Amino acid sequence: MTCISLTLVMILGNEMHATIANAGLVSISNSSNLTSIQSARWSALAQEDNTLPLAYEPYIKDGIKGSSSPSNTGSLFYLINNGSIALTSVSFTLKTETNKTNSYVINIASCTVTWNQNSGNCGGTATILYTVTIPSNQAVTTNSGTLNIGVPVSSSNTQLRIQYDGGGSPTIKATLDIKISTANIRGPISPDS
Repeated sequence: MTCISLTLVMILGNEMHATIANAGLVSISNSSNLTSIQSARWSALAQEDNTLPLAYEPYIKDGIKGSSSPSNTGSLFYLINNGSIALTSVSFTLKTETNKTNSYVINIASCTVTWNQNSGNCGGTATILYTVTIPSNQAVTTNSGTLNIGVPVSSSNTQLRIQYDGGGSPTIKATLDIKISTANIRGPISPDS
């Protein structure tokens, strides 16, 4: 008869608003062998560029232009996976502030190729990952959402664009706070695959 012992260690942490969590299978043993298994860490953050040091705090961008503005750039930012496991999605809280009085729509989009840094246009196909309508006369709003986009663990991070549609010249200020949980990571991976 084989006896199997299983030890599971889970550590959840929060470092200055950027969620970092760890889970690992410390060891599996039977009566004759002990096998070590690597632990995983999941984390992501948003920041203006993809260079070090990483900003472990919410991404704040003031002066985001609307799609009807003369320079239709919106605001480009990087979604950086600084964990050790690929993400299948990213959860977040988005706070917007503006002096706009009419309603508007906030969009967060990805690009299949690259974003043009000057025009804000996508060099391939742009896909809207998140949209929310802000009603008239809402100076400050807070909404939660999920970006359904895979974010691999690599140095080539994902660049996204946040922009509003709704006309008028006022800009908005956006605060994007990333929240990663086990729901955002892909399923178990066999070490032999």
